[in-house]
Amino acid sequence: MRKAHKNDAAPPLQDVNLQTARRQPVQARTQRKVMQILEATAQLIEKMPLDDISTSDIAKAADITTGTVYRFFPHREAIFESLLTRYLEKMRVHYEEILTNSKARTGPEIITEVIDLQIRFMLTEPGFKGLWSNRELTPQVLRRLRGQANTADIPAMARTFMSDRLGVPLTEETERRLAISAEITNSLLVYAFHRPEGERPGIIAELKRLLTFLMFGPPTATAGAPQKPSAKPKTGG
Repeated sequence: MRKAHKNDAAPPLQDVNLQTARRQPVQARTQRKVMQILEATAQLIEKMPLDDISTSDIAKAADITTGTVYRFFPHREAIFESLLTRYLEKMRVHYEEILTNSKARTGPEIITEVIDLQIRFMLTEPGFKGLWSNRELTPQVLRRLRGQANTADIPAMARTFMSDRLGVPLTEETERRLAISAEITNSLLVYAFHRPEGERPGIIAELKRLLTFLMFGPPTATAGAPQKPSAKPKTGG
């Protein structure tokens, strides 16, 4: 259950209409203040459960007053959304780089590159893993936060790559499999980062195999599929 925060005068999460900020940070000083709030929030997410972070915690970490936070954000969920939006834009740039310049010529190769990119992002961007894989926010808020990924043009770039570079026809079935792949990837990465670290490589390897099978069918011998063991020669007895 979500912990109540006395200093967070916000409606129930399911009724919150998330906003990135109350005002657009036009002036340099205002931009710095907003970034100060977002960076402080990211560091807090690295140290404590998302649901335990209050607006006063964020203000203290950013070395500003709670009133200053409220000048720019109506509630802490809007801060989380703004932070995640910035991460998704940064991720979009990385995806565009991969899907534009990748040397991958097969489905398994591009799946490996894309999943490895997301893993690196989760491990290196402060707060991103905590936002993306959090299980404490209500489903309504999670859907709104993760739904922003669809506005980052990442699915469109993936479709273009598959069609233009891999020659995969963009049929209704392909679109359905891409959508299912995105859901599987989200779910299994959340699962992987909630398991002991030693289990993570195996889960990620299984994710890549699952996505390859879903999008491109069973592996072939030329794609590195395991070969049947040859029969042992009979020995004279």
